[in-house]
Amino acid sequence: MAEAAKSLAAAGRLAALPLLLQRHPRALLPAALDVLSAIPETVDPKQYAPLLQQVTAVLPFKLMNA
Repeated sequence: MAEAAKSLAAAGRLAALPLLLQRHPRALLPAALDVLSAIPETVDPKQYAPLLQQVTAVLPFKLMNA
């Protein structure tokens, strides 16, 4: 699942990532930084700002309950 998310991120297909994260948080949160770092530098940050907000909202909760 994480590899699929990284591939989507690398291809700039960011619209699917929030849904994947919402449906598969246990599989994707450990790889969240890898997925985010796969986003090309040429992508406008406004396109992935909601994804960053989603990850930062969920990640502290996940870390506390690990």
